[in-house]
Amino acid sequence: MVGLALTALHVLALGFPSWTNPAHWPGHLPPISLLSCVVAIGVLPARCTEVKVTYRAARWVMRFRRIPTPSSSTSTTSPATMRFVVPGVPV
Repeated sequence: MVGLALTALHVLALGFPSWTNPAHWPGHLPPISLLSCVVAIGVLPARCTEVKVTYRAARWVMRFRRIPTPSSSTSTTSPATMRFVVPGVPV
């Protein structure tokens, strides 16, 4: 996210002087630096939202807990003798 913001800032600093005069645009098309800056700035809010949603999903997953089931062969808890339980959901 920081890299994307720095890239947008870099392109903005280099290309801004040529963006202000559309009469000098080659073929009357917007410069590629303008388009890339607009895309980078447009993606930033979506990326911030993705990070926030991913963080919330990770917190929700961490609510799962492992409860050991009784094992007659060993007294240690291995992944094979574990079951996942979600709080508030009947087993």
